[in-house]
Amino acid sequence: MCFQRKRRRERAVTRERYISFAAKNQESLPNLVLVNFA
Repeated sequence: MCFQRKRRRERAVTRERYISFAAKNQESLPNLVLVNFA
């Protein structure tokens, strides 16, 4: 249970990292979308 919760939090952190990266590099946004939904 705790392990799954930790993994879910790591995934959320990764998503936030992608969002912040996209905010800094708006021209790369389509590439990030492709990576996220590949």
